[in-house]
Amino acid sequence: MMKNYTIRAEPTGHVYQALLGLSLQHCETFILVVGSERLLERPGRDVLERLSPLVITRSEEQEWPGTKLIGGPTSTVWRFKLSE
Repeated sequence: MMKNYTIRAEPTGHVYQALLGLSLQHCETFILVVGSERLLERPGRDVLERLSPLVITRSEEQEWPGTKLIGGPTSTVWRFKLSE
């Protein structure tokens, strides 16, 4: 069964590192959402390039866990695998 978690405050520093570590241990996939009206700067494009071997899907959507856009543009939702 898939579980969704809500992070109520922006994790930073050691909390962020711990969250990433736990994610690698307990998650099989993750999503990355890029707003359609924003152009990614070079560091963002570099991250997507490095993650490209792990891409499951890339789609234009108005809804993903925790978010539902009402009207307006879609966002690009990238789904990646963390484990085989």
